[in-house]
Amino acid sequence: MTAGIQSEWIRGSKAIAHELGVSLATFFRMRKSRKDLPLRKGCAGGKTSPLEITREDLEAFVRGWKG
Repeated sequence: MTAGIQSEWIRGSKAIAHELGVSLATFFRMRKSRKDLPLRKGCAGGKTSPLEITREDLEAFVRGWKG
C-alpha cells in the first residue's frame, strides 16, 4: 500500500481504535457494551477474522458518539 492513500475499509481492531482516537482496551470495552458499532467480520467471518468498518460508517458513528 502506498503511503498517503486511504482505502474505503479499515481492517483490524488496532486500526479502528487508532481511527477512533482511543486505546485498544477502550475499543474492546466499547465493542462489548455498545451494540450500535457498525462493525462486520472480514474474510470468512470466523473467530479469527479481522473486524472491518467503512470510513463513512466510522465517521457517522464518531459524529453521533462525540456529538
